Amino acid sequence: MTSLRTRIRAHPRPTWTTPGRDHLTGLPRRGHLAAAGRRMLAAAVGAELVVAVLVVDVDHLKRVNDALGHDAGDRLLVEATARLQRQLGSGALVSRLGGDEFAVLQPCADAAEAEALASDLRSCLHLPVVLGEVVVPGSASVGLAVSGRDGDTLAVLLASADQAMYADKHAPRSSHGAMRGTPARRSRRTPPGDRDLARDLAAALATPGTPALRLHHQPQVDARGGVVGYEALLRWEHPTRGLLAPSAFLPVAERHGLAAALDEAAVGRAVGEHESLATWSPGASQSVNISAHSLLAPDLPTWLAGLLGATRMPGHLLTLEVSESATSLPVTTALYDALADVGCSLSVQEFGATHASLTALSDNTLVREVKLPATLAASVERDPGAARLARGLVSAAHGLDLHVVAEGVETAGAARLLLALGCDALQGFGIAPPMALLEVADWAAYWGRARCDHPALQSGPRGADNQAVTTPRP
Repeated sequence: MTSLRTRIRAHPRPTWTTPGRDHLTGLPRRGHLAAAGRRMLAAAVGAELVVAVLVVDVDHLKRVNDALGHDAGDRLLVEATARLQRQLGSGALVSRLGGDEFAVLQPCADAAEAEALASDLRSCLHLPVVLGEVVVPGSASVGLAVSGRDGDTLAVLLASADQAMYADKHAPRSSHGAMRGTPARRSRRTPPGDRDLARDLAAALATPGTPALRLHHQPQVDARGGVVGYEALLRWEHPTRGLLAPSAFLPVAERHGLAAALDEAAVGRAVGEHESLATWSPGASQSVNISAHSLLAPDLPTWLAGLLGATRMPGHLLTLEVSESATSLPVTTALYDALADVGCSLSVQEFGATHASLTALSDNTLVREVKLPATLAASVERDPGAARLARGLVSAAHGLDLHVVAEGVETAGAARLLLALGCDALQGFGIAPPMALLEVADWAAYWGRARCDHPALQSGPRGADNQAVTTPRP
């Protein structure tokens, strides 16, 4: 039996000498794709191969254009092109469909190899991209169709791959496998009610003071029970659906370009409410989540400096919580230096759940805190492997002089064990749930009286009371 490499070489690589190349990337355009794709499909049938047909969408191009300019967006597309070409074999065909979309055709031995190729392409595009003095977290959505499985003509295969790409774009970002095309299951239509919810959210953001958007604050306490910080968590009081958690509207905001406005509303309200929190918990920091897009906005330091100055909040008490990928920086940028001048710092969510790049964290002096994934707190008592992982992550973070917060702490046993493993602070329902601002005042008064007797902070045999700890109402 001839090898796959021999069979691919038996069918010459298409020549791209015809007119119609994209002026930016040098790739052939859509018009050339049809003829070359038909030839590749026919050759694959004769060689007993399949053809992987992929549609690749470079995520966040519009955001890069808006935040950094179209030259930066062009460099992002050129870098994506180079990565695709480096990753693909000699028999591949890459074409720019337009905007931020590319098509890839590659002969493969079977569907399994096509799936592996799709995963490899997504991984190579997931790495950060250096755009001048700014590093943008890389991300791409990939849809796959396989000849013979998802269709026999190029038109059908491209349509199937396009539908799969669109579904992948709106899937959780923790899902790293490229999604295969199944037209009956993957529709290009937006979710039901999506546009209505986006319209309502835009109206709420346009209202002065955005009263429908409010914060709930969840305390963070250290081993002695001192309140060291509060995380601000956004809520939306929808006119007909009631109080919505972020999971109900953040994906809608992402799909409709409202994420940056949400970040601005959340940070502004968090800074504005800090004075009250400082009255009840002097010296406690205030942390608030922002997207990578907002973090990379060139005017963020100036805006934050003005906001902090107007409220007289010390900059060192403001912590911006970001995803781990947003801090995978090979160099310290001028933007991050400007943020450091403002005095604020970064906290990395779910440390160790994705990249765990210690080099990036070491190079980025703006990062001063990491947060362990809530899944660790949920399993640390019953799973020795989770306890070992927590110990290793804490040790690595402390080696970089980083503060460690354990999120999702719900039982007294988990709290005591995480403190014993070296965590600097605890956060979760075992300490207190997220609360509206006025509720924090009552909780802080209660905590000041009862913290020494709180089960989560008492020493004792591990696992003696593996029950959820609820904070009594004052």
